[in-house]
Amino acid sequence: MRPYGEAEPCITHDLLVADMETRTGLVKNNFCITVIYGWHLSEEQAYEVVDCIDDNSIVFVEGHMRDRQYANMRLAQHTALAEARLSHGMYDLESTESREALATEFLIREHSIPTEHDLHSYSLYIGLLDKGCVVLPADYLNLDEHTPELASSEALREELRSFFPIESDEVLEQVTELNAGLLTKWLHNQVVREQAAFNLVLYFLSHYSGTQGLESLAATSDGKTKAYVIFGLAHRDSLTAHFEESDIPIERLFVNSGDTPVEKLRNIALEIAQTPDERRTMIRRYYLGLLATQQEASC
Repeated sequence: MRPYGEAEPCITHDLLVADMETRTGLVKNNFCITVIYGWHLSEEQAYEVVDCIDDNSIVFVEGHMRDRQYANMRLAQHTALAEARLSHGMYDLESTESREALATEFLIREHSIPTEHDLHSYSLYIGLLDKGCVVLPADYLNLDEHTPELASSEALREELRSFFPIESDEVLEQVTELNAGLLTKWLHNQVVREQAAFNLVLYFLSHYSGTQGLESLAATSDGKTKAYVIFGLAHRDSLTAHFEESDIPIERLFVNSGDTPVEKLRNIALEIAQTPDERRTMIRRYYLGLLATQQEASC
């Protein structure tokens, strides 16, 4: 077993996708993965997710690298703290300041852009760090010129705003077409993000495989280190497919604090499977329903 202590290598996109067959084998043989879908609807949901996770596990969290300028800095914070935790077998007093900096960034946002999930993110991180977990990002990172790009939709959104209120069938058709374009871009971005998340999970787990630091982490009865991936409920089938296609067994948990059953919630996999015409029909139906509701309210 090799000692753990050397700094993480600089991650490039080529490195992130290199030798996936070997990484897949290492992950299958050495880790037990649970993917938890649902965490950022409320602070209570974040705590509910924390309760599902064993102390001293490896945990990958979605959605904290949105700001391209500071993404690599935040990645360095995560990996440095993970190295300290694995090196010492616990979070010691020297790591207290680093842990606080990692979590409180969601409250003060010195180095990144605020999001609507910040309070939930803070609660999630504090809970995981208090449980001695190694916390890493499962995110899209704009690593270099070889990284697949996310589609920009701001111009389409700005154009869409100019069509409201909807006052004719012609405007309704234009709004439908613009929204169909937005949805196509959004789905493209989810595909890119999920692939990046899957690649990061395999990259880090294979990198840590065989290190002495894993001895201090939670494990199954057959000696596999416990790892968790936390993602939104909408990704429950599309992200799962990445693990299934690589023949990596996972357990799925759904944390849903809302009133709507999980099967009724948005499902990215189903939307990806739709044809463009089916998407336009769905969008048009939505706006027709919205207009009908507005007309009833005005009577």
